Amino acid sequence: MKTLEQAMAAVITVGRESLGLPVVDPLYVRLYKNTASFAFYGHGWKTLPFDVANEVAFAQNNDIHINLEKVRKGSWGMLLKLLAHEYAHNIHYAIAGQEPRTASWITEGFADWVTARVLHSLKWQDYAITLHQARQELIRHWEMLPEIFSLSYRGDWASFLSKPKGLIRTHSLGFVAVDRLIQQKGLSAVIQYLRKGDFEANFGLSVKEFAVDVKKSLLEAKLPTKFVFTVGKPDWKIGYRWVYVEKRPASSARSVKEVIKETTYHGVSVFVVRMEEEEKLYAKQHLGLMATMKDGILMSEVDRPGQFLSWPLQEGKEWRNLSTERNVAQGSSRKFDRLMFVAGIEEVRVPARGFESVKIEAYGYISGRLLAEYWYSPEAKWFIKARTYNEEGTVIEEELLSFKVE
Repeated sequence: MKTLEQAMAAVITVGRESLGLPVVDPLYVRLYKNTASFAFYGHGWKTLPFDVANEVAFAQNNDIHINLEKVRKGSWGMLLKLLAHEYAHNIHYAIAGQEPRTASWITEGFADWVTARVLHSLKWQDYAITLHQARQELIRHWEMLPEIFSLSYRGDWASFLSKPKGLIRTHSLGFVAVDRLIQQKGLSAVIQYLRKGDFEANFGLSVKEFAVDVKKSLLEAKLPTKFVFTVGKPDWKIGYRWVYVEKRPASSARSVKEVIKETTYHGVSVFVVRMEEEEKLYAKQHLGLMATMKDGILMSEVDRPGQFLSWPLQEGKEWRNLSTERNVAQGSSRKFDRLMFVAGIEEVRVPARGFESVKIEAYGYISGRLLAEYWYSPEAKWFIKARTYNEEGTVIEEELLSFKVE
């Protein structure tokens, strides 16, 4: 897919052939070069929403309106997600035959569900992983979640969305709830609700009863605590070696990491780990990545490397990873502000074999979004699996193929 037209065609095809959803025909995608034209010609000056400056797109009837100023610098994956989400709203209009009068959590949750299914069918991101990310966010921020029935009206939805961790309070919750509805009642029942808007008559239970069921399912999914544990920092030695497979959408690659020597960097004792053509410098004190070298030239360095891991690892332990990675080669920098959390012990199977691991979750300190997950094995003396989420709706996974720590 190289053009917006091709992306839109792919979204429509998945909706029709994979999900059995009606086709919106004709469909008009209206593009506006900047926020001013998007506001004036898209919404119309008499009906401007208060948040138009932050709005990227909206759907109405068989139209999708897109503010190109907001998406021009975005990735292809972001555009694909945007089109799928808004097209789901077009489908909702077509099903209802008028402006939808259903609860906002279902309206938006259905659009997020369609988006996740489209990404899955196009092999952009596995649906199970998208659902897992949302569920983990809800479990993590359990105490601040609103009741589902509090998200029925558009104004209430917008109010919760504007609060701290608003995406989790609204979109994550709506998506997980709609997935639950579809799992229990079927997609056809949800479509029937989108058409008529009577929850209890359509699903056979009240919204409050369903809200209790959703919360129960989340509690059951929480990683159980087997026992109190304390896992100390491993003692690396020269010759330790880990072989991984890195998986991205439609591609995979093998990588080898090997401890080749010990040295000092800015007066700090470090292990030098060779990875392809680069050398990674890990501080011996905490095994945080300090710098990356290539052919003896500094490529990047981290100002607070000790915040990535906090030894010993213990059940429920939390710490803040606030650091900056400076890319010397590109003259740029990237800031990290994450809340690290030791979730518990988890049995994990990777290509190497099965391991009992300590699971560490990384959440955006401000957003609350789940950004990464790591599975550390005391036996392998490093991570056996890592999963990184990004805004494109894609995931990068790394799994252990083999290791040598003798």
